[in-house]
Formats: sequence, C-alpha cells, structure tokens
Amino acid sequence: MTAEEIISESKPKQQGKSLSQEQLESQRVLADALKTYDIKFFKQFAFSGRDSLKLSQKGLEEYIQNINNSEVEKLLLAMVHQAYELNQHIPNIELVLYKIFCSPIST
Repeated sequence: MTAEEIISESKPKQQGKSLSQEQLESQRVLADALKTYDIKFFKQFAFSGRDSLKLSQKGLEEYIQNINNSEVEKLLLAMVHQAYELNQHIPNIELVLYKIFCSPIST
C-alpha cells in the first residue's frame, strides 16, 4: 500500500461507519513514516558483495544513532511495513533489523 492510499483510506467515510480516532491516528503515523522512509531511502543502505549484510547493518545502525527516538520509531515502522519490498534491495532485511538491536556491530 502506498502512502497516498493509506492517507485516502484514513479519511472517515461519509457513508457507513467511520474509523475510530485511534485507528485514524495509527494510519496517519504509518502514512507519515512511509513518506519519510520510502524504498528509495533504504536503497542507500543496499550493498552487494560478500559483506553486504554487515555493511547494510552498519549503515543503518549509524543512521539510527544520529536521529531522535521519534524518528527511530518512524524508521522501524516503515522498515517493518515494507519488509517484503525491501528484501529486493537489502536481502534478509528482517535479519538485519534483528541484528541491529540484538547483536549490533557498532556500540
């Protein structure tokens, strides 16, 4: 789902039930995260070769260390939501995400 589709779906429907305020806020946060951290953003952390997984992990760790907590939350939300698409550019993105928090390269 694209950010535009999420935004359009987050608007209450005039006919039928409208979404709860909490659901609307969740969808707004997701749309904002996807706008900020789209696939193009993550491509800068895609490497090829033998150490591509470690280079991707190190790059993402360094980026995360330099942003505030609310931006980290948005980054992670976008990463998890787009994991399937990201695997085309950063293979095993789920493993990278796990290693960032459980076995970081940089400290």
